[in-house]
Amino acid sequence: MQLKSTGVYASAPLQPGLQEPPAEELITHATGGPLLIGCFIDPQDEPCVMVVNRSFEESCTAEVTVADAVAAAEVSQETGQPLPTTPMVDGVLSVSLEPGEGRLFRLKGQ
Repeated sequence: MQLKSTGVYASAPLQPGLQEPPAEELITHATGGPLLIGCFIDPQDEPCVMVVNRSFEESCTAEVTVADAVAAAEVSQETGQPLPTTPMVDGVLSVSLEPGEGRLFRLKGQ
């Protein structure tokens, strides 16, 4: 998909070498489990975010607060094409994740 990484962050509990997202980043807060969050931009400078469950034993529902985004379109793991856009409530992307699962989303601004 030719994405360029702009940052990698984690939610608590933090392991050595991991950091929470700073307030000025695209992702401002993440809860719901031990998460890893990758921030990207695509060739058209549109933001994308990859949310990964760091636990290999338990499912979780990630709650990721995204600055300046009102909707997200998941990118299909099979085809790489965007799936239908999902509105976000108060800038929060809610993602159900199986153990070790990651999901990629294109973010839509206001």
